Amino acid sequence: MPGVSTRAVVLGATLELHRAVIPPVLAELFAALQDADIPYVVLRGYAPVSEMAESMDVDVFIAPADRKRTTVLLEQIGWFERQFQGGRFPHRFYDDFRLPSRVCTMLDVVYGLYYGEELHELIGADRVLATSMLSDGFRVPHPWLAMFTFALHVLLDKAQLSAPNEVRARALHAI
Repeated sequence: MPGVSTRAVVLGATLELHRAVIPPVLAELFAALQDADIPYVVLRGYAPVSEMAESMDVDVFIAPADRKRTTVLLEQIGWFERQFQGGRFPHRFYDDFRLPSRVCTMLDVVYGLYYGEELHELIGADRVLATSMLSDGFRVPHPWLAMFTFALHVLLDKAQLSAPNEVRARALHAI
């Protein structure tokens, strides 16, 4: 429904955006981050936007300086932080169990953009946040940065283009 505010979403309801249904816990999350003035960007699962409705997992990039505020906010709105998982720097994982249609919704909060086994840091990652755009009620990377960071992920983290990643690449190319 064009023009629907994510702030109007209640748990158990659905929000139709761009012909895709976004889980209400995610709509609530994006609205809470926006209201708290915590810059964020969804890293994957939005192109095509229907992927967010189908996926149980969403990745969000947040600046390291906002880590403490984000942790407090996530706890306040019902997300549970998982036990620390070694070897997954700089990720923190959260789960939300409030949707009866899902076992849980998983959130991967990334506090830096690193690629490959050697953890090559993307210098200037703050530009991914600064140039993000509002799309379907949540923040996404600028299209050329989305393609660039996705290419780094595929080349350095995955070392091959899988069929699902080919679909994502084509969707990003179409933006």
